[in-house]
Amino acid sequence: MHALCTPAESSSGIEAMNPLKKSLGYRASAVSVEEMETLADEVTLLQSDMFRAGWNAHAAQMPGMQKIPAPAPGQTVNGVVVPE
Repeated sequence: MHALCTPAESSSGIEAMNPLKKSLGYRASAVSVEEMETLADEVTLLQSDMFRAGWNAHAAQMPGMQKIPAPAPGQTVNGVVVPE
């Protein structure tokens, strides 16, 4: 990210991305802190889901290996509450 924004040091990161996003077909927009925190929580839950899916896939192949159940709504996973 720093390498992309360095040519336009006096501008914000989003303004510096304008030439790049046009050439690659991407669009950048400002994101609020609340939106970033929500996205971070969603990524944390996704990481947990991916780990559980991988574990459970291997558990089916290994005798005696227990599967990890899906978290219930309202349960905390890695510091994030699972939405209902």
